[in-house]
Amino acid sequence: MEDGTSTPESEPVPDDEQPAIPLDSALEFSSPQRGAFIRASTGPTVEVAGKVSDAVGRPLTINGTPVTYAADGTFRTLVMPKIGTNVIIAKLGDDGASAQRSFVYGRFVAATESVPSAVALRVNASGFDDGNADLDDLSTVAEEALAARNVMTLFPSSFNVSAPVVGTLRVSLPTRSAGRPNVRLAPRTGGVTGAVSLPSVYVKFDVAFNCLFTTCHVTGNVTSTRADLSLPVSIAVANGTLSAAGGSVGLTLVGFDYDIDGSLGGLAETVINFFIPDVRQRLESFLRAQIAKALPADVGVTLSQLSVPTSLTMPAPLSGRVNFAQRFDAASFSSTGGTIAAAVRASATFASGDPGLAAPGWLAVDSPVGTYRTTPAFGVSIANDFMNQILFAVWGQGSFDVDLPALDGTSTPGGTLGPVETKALTPPVVVGAQGALTIGVGDFMVTTTLDGEPFELVASLTSSLEVSLLTASSTARLELVGTPTFVVEVLKAPAHLNKGQLNDLLGALGSVLVIKLLDAVRVPVPRIPLAGIVPAYATKTLKLSSPAEVVIGGPSGRTTLYGRLSSP
Repeated sequence: MEDGTSTPESEPVPDDEQPAIPLDSALEFSSPQRGAFIRASTGPTVEVAGKVSDAVGRPLTINGTPVTYAADGTFRTLVMPKIGTNVIIAKLGDDGASAQRSFVYGRFVAATESVPSAVALRVNASGFDDGNADLDDLSTVAEEALAARNVMTLFPSSFNVSAPVVGTLRVSLPTRSAGRPNVRLAPRTGGVTGAVSLPSVYVKFDVAFNCLFTTCHVTGNVTSTRADLSLPVSIAVANGTLSAAGGSVGLTLVGFDYDIDGSLGGLAETVINFFIPDVRQRLESFLRAQIAKALPADVGVTLSQLSVPTSLTMPAPLSGRVNFAQRFDAASFSSTGGTIAAAVRASATFASGDPGLAAPGWLAVDSPVGTYRTTPAFGVSIANDFMNQILFAVWGQGSFDVDLPALDGTSTPGGTLGPVETKALTPPVVVGAQGALTIGVGDFMVTTTLDGEPFELVASLTSSLEVSLLTASSTARLELVGTPTFVVEVLKAPAHLNKGQLNDLLGALGSVLVIKLLDAVRVPVPRIPLAGIVPAYATKTLKLSSPAEVVIGGPSGRTTLYGRLSSP
């Protein structure tokens, strides 16, 4: 038969001799519209309607379910959509006309809104302190920050104090020093416990006092083998800001002693008996105050540096930039570790005519912070909603609508390609379920020519998805895995194009277009810049390093990368 169909009396026609798909508009949809955003609040079903013509009695199926059409060819039915990208496939018989239509179904959030807890950092016990000096845990960062403060140099170099019998003592402390501090942080309910050991505390003194008609001096030094201090640090988030506050500081001066230059006699002994307890008390009060101020500040500043970049430019073949604004929105600590999270808004500038202007927003599936493993040292968690907001921002500025001149002139089994143009009617959508991610791209239009004749198709894609870490850029890449499922409707095609040629052509176009476009999407992975914490580390950043174990759906609605932080 001329339309390429077969009857029971005819011999089957080989694929390479058949037209690819009947293009006689025998089957078309009137509802839903291509690229529709359908809110879940409208109900649990979606109406599918359309019309068949010249059906010659062939049965109609919608997504495999038989549907009856009226005498005038119109049909109407309801489908049960799922959250995310939905593809409707209509077929007339086994070899008749077919059509596809896709839509996105769910709850949509305006592009002006942030994703709650879009990114989170999980710090387990070994992330606070792994027992070594490498710059890969929070204790080491706090230790470096405290060492840079050189707190003993802040101990007053002179003071006056009134003593019995002799009156005013004029005290000079020309040398005040200590060894490198050792800091150990451990998680606790509400924050962390900090333990600071300050070795080799040394203070040289010169005490002047009046004796008869002259000024007498007593010189010497006070020492402590080490000063051991401990305090609780409470960590909280309020009004978008992370803060840390210290509690009462415990202090022990281990091996406290003093040494006098020369011998004592007369008033000098009275002076020393007063001065040594006084300077010890001053030293203890000073150390308590310094550590109570420094350690919470250093811990708080370190954690508050957790951030994503302010913007990210997508690599070719995509274009455009996504901007990020964040604020902290959660903090939770227990004896096994702590979690802090930030709400982030991914946005882009939509120009006139860009698809994002008319769209209701990004698909939200809800991604609460949840609970995490207690090993290994760190986990960096990304909400699926954040991925969808980024994909919406990229799509919304027309970045998936690209011209691909590199394909112009490419030889294919169906002919030579002309200029290729693409247009995505809906944003790619990520959905997680049962420990796996899937991505859907609906109604992706491709327009080109084959040997100069118009060729136009619309395709929908679904695929399993993996997330991989790109350490150098602190970003994650979305990787399609397995064999993606393409559902294609050919809108225009040369008459000579057969099914075999079409399949080869779709394979080439699909891999080059949709897959490469999605592969270029980048999701920022939060990191901790050290420039504001330790001046010597102005160029260093703590970030997740490879290899990282990727866990999908634990917690629900999130993708978490577990591993260690390092500062290359």
